[in-house]
Amino acid sequence: SPAPYVKNEFITFGTFNSVAKMTPRVLRLWSRVTLSVPKLRLLLKSKTFACDSVRERMWEALESSGLPRHRVDLLPLLPDAKDHLDCYSYLDISLDTFPYAGTTTTTECFLMSVPVISLRTASNHAHNVGATLLRHVGHPELIADSEDEYVRIACELANDVERLLRLRSTLRDEFLASSLCDAPLFTADLEDSYIQMWSEYLQQWAS
Repeated sequence: SPAPYVKNEFITFGTFNSVAKMTPRVLRLWSRVTLSVPKLRLLLKSKTFACDSVRERMWEALESSGLPRHRVDLLPLLPDAKDHLDCYSYLDISLDTFPYAGTTTTTECFLMSVPVISLRTASNHAHNVGATLLRHVGHPELIADSEDEYVRIACELANDVERLLRLRSTLRDEFLASSLCDAPLFTADLEDSYIQMWSEYLQQWAS
């Protein structure tokens, strides 16, 4: 679907990651991003937002970072997969969580042609998977190595509508053509890893 900016004439940032990943540090950074662009809105979607008290705590947490609740939309879980994926039509740009980055959520964004800004915080899988996924689809320019860079990348993309619309029209095809969706290649690499691990195990026994 077209980027929601086309209809709304304002940018919508957001994420569908678990609330458990939305730490106070993450919320402060997302507030910085949202407040840096006039009229920008933040959309968060998680199953726990079906609960009134959870929604209220989230609004209060964002307000404590200076972001007024009228610029924040909170959506609950939708049980039907199609309805869930359709919600990506509300997002112009997705903001990845950190240090525990998104995986399924990030690949869903790619499938629905929503660009993702990710913060690389460490070399382990959980902290670096967002950056790895972005490299595989050919968009390392959306990877940040600091919070300031995260804000800069997000704001530059939000202010470059032509680039944003171009990503909206190409990202799904880039994802489907990438090694992330190459099942035979993945299977061959996995088999090679099994063979290597088995060989190393046998060598340990032999010694």
